[in-house]
Amino acid sequence: MNWRWILILLVAPLTFCSTNKTNYVIKGSLHSEAYNGEFIYLVPFNNPTVERVDSVMVYDGTFTFKGKVDQPEVYIVRTRPKLRLQLQELLIVKEPGDITIKFGPDSSASGTNSNDSLQKWKEFKTGIDNSHKQFLKQYKSDFISKETLTNKLDSLHKTALDYNHSFIKENSNNVAGQFVQSLAGMKS
Repeated sequence: MNWRWILILLVAPLTFCSTNKTNYVIKGSLHSEAYNGEFIYLVPFNNPTVERVDSVMVYDGTFTFKGKVDQPEVYIVRTRPKLRLQLQELLIVKEPGDITIKFGPDSSASGTNSNDSLQKWKEFKTGIDNSHKQFLKQYKSDFISKETLTNKLDSLHKTALDYNHSFIKENSNNVAGQFVQSLAGMKS
């Protein structure tokens, strides 16, 4: 009889550990409790059918998604359309582990390797996009010539290409790298 209990005690932790490798927890916080009672949606980037969309209600300025994931996949965290003017949608990788989201005008995610990488890529892309807008604004205001604008935009484009190539190479073994590769239209 004692051997059965010993066997159960040895097998139970192994069973828990093996199922834990597929579990994910996404804990989010908002910059204001004014969003209490609103729903946050977790929408697959590819094949966003109704059956695949998850939602939770904001309570005390926080929200949590939990579950199991068979394979890492890119998702969009979003609100109802009217609130998207105040709360920036966010791309995340739903994968095993604990993922933390700060949801607000400039949303961010962290906690797993893929999400940390995707967040760095988002920050880089946002910087490039802002520089691009600034150069166009300067051109429209006659602060720079067409030739200068072309040179600056070419330089930005090269910087973005180089960064994306490097990012894809560094993340070739995860969903974040594959996602950026498909967005950038680059071949492996």
